[in-house]
Amino acid sequence: MMFVEPSLKPSQLVSTSEVNKEFSKIKKQARNNPIFVSNKNQIDTVILSYDDYLAMYNLALEAQEMEYYKQAEVELQAIRNGASETVALDLSGIEDDGTPDAELFE
Repeated sequence: MMFVEPSLKPSQLVSTSEVNKEFSKIKKQARNNPIFVSNKNQIDTVILSYDDYLAMYNLALEAQEMEYYKQAEVELQAIRNGASETVALDLSGIEDDGTPDAELFE
């Protein structure tokens, strides 16, 4: 997966030493915009508000759920198209022992 780097305002970039000295101030700033913390000229930490974190977390959950449903739809379509009975068995984790369905429900 390729990641896109966000564009930053100069006020959003602080050094680790600045965070250590002025954490309260930086924490207040993070309520409005994420703060990017650099260590040796490399961004290694982001401070953001809890609301921003929840928004990101929920977007990630939605994306994961959408991927799950997309995969389930592909598998369901394969079953509907008669791909094979084995596909249905693979989905449920049941191995086919060759016993006819009619015998299973006698």
